[in-house]
Amino acid sequence: LAVMALGIPIKIPNQEFQFSTINGEVYVRSVDTKKGRLQFIGMRNMSPKPNDLWKDRLGEYEAVGQLFKCEGCTIMNMEKAILNLSEKNNVIYVELEGKSPDSKMKLYFDVLDGTTLSCGGLGRSMTEKIKVLDNGNLFYQGFEFKKK
Repeated sequence: LAVMALGIPIKIPNQEFQFSTINGEVYVRSVDTKKGRLQFIGMRNMSPKPNDLWKDRLGEYEAVGQLFKCEGCTIMNMEKAILNLSEKNNVIYVELEGKSPDSKMKLYFDVLDGTTLSCGGLGRSMTEKIKVLDNGNLFYQGFEFKKK
């Protein structure tokens, strides 16, 4: 396999990529040709474009409610959590950031309907949902977020 880096092809030994269709969905998998290992690494995004409801919700949100204080926590400290909803090339992205550096993540989400987004892709944390609550706030990973 050769990949392009700054316009220069770089050969990756014992590595190739394949496309597979399973139940009508197209997946990409990497193959370690030396060890014979397969790993699914992606799928085609079939999500509908964000509708006006979701475009109106784009922006920065802050966690509300009584968050527990995490004195001395060095990992996954979600105090003062901020969620940012953005859109690029008709894909909705969610950035979540707490107090510790490892709490920062950016994922893309598929529009399921006017009140639900589902984390796209394959692997850990995929298919997590963002729901719009009755009060208009967003609910994600156990936190409620209010638009700033």
